[in-house]
Amino acid sequence: EFHTLELLDRFPAIVVSETGGVKSVAILGNDLWRWGLVSTVDEGVIGPLLSRLVRWLAVRKAGKRVELTFDKELFSNQESVAFSVSVFNENYFPLEDALVSAVISKSDTVGGETLLTGIGAGRYRGVFQPYGEGEYQIKASASLDGLNLGEDIGRITVEPFNIELLDAKLNEQLLKSVAEFSGGAYFQSSQVDSLFDSLDLPLTEREEITRWQLWGRGWILAIIVGLLTIEWFIRIRTGML
Repeated sequence: EFHTLELLDRFPAIVVSETGGVKSVAILGNDLWRWGLVSTVDEGVIGPLLSRLVRWLAVRKAGKRVELTFDKELFSNQESVAFSVSVFNENYFPLEDALVSAVISKSDTVGGETLLTGIGAGRYRGVFQPYGEGEYQIKASASLDGLNLGEDIGRITVEPFNIELLDAKLNEQLLKSVAEFSGGAYFQSSQVDSLFDSLDLPLTEREEITRWQLWGRGWILAIIVGLLTIEWFIRIRTGML
């Protein structure tokens, strides 16, 4: 797909194309240094133009103007699910004042739709309370002045509430109490050496003897004698004896 951005004497001056996810830009005009001398108010022409073209070329996801992200992928059914949506314009600059909504569904059952709140820099924030454990799908879409800008889909997992995750920090006092109640002791990670020294491990010895009956097996004796004979014969032939 080709687009002409500017015409010069009925010939294209700037042409952009996007084929199979590969983007390219061709500037067919000459004397670009003159463009840099043309100024409008405070900024030049060629600098901002090249900056926008480079930004457009650098975006790998063609048409990915709406991006959905989550704070994490695994949630508890006792906490709210927070997520963000980033919206960009055709030049992939953050877009403000867009209308962003999200449809939440669980097991192909639509649970509801929520509108996201803009938090600046083209980002919009949304929160919802899950209604049970399982896999959730969030479909975010954005529009501006009735024009659809795109959509993105994400999935998360909601697991049953785990009381141990309420406070995942080290509770040293609790560990000391458990150790004292059970007749043990509490050691910090820096006290590993003293931990092994305090263990009363009895020393045990085990003796294992294996006996082979050699002379009671004639075929073993025959092999040994045969090997010794071959060695003696080789030594004589090579002059080693």
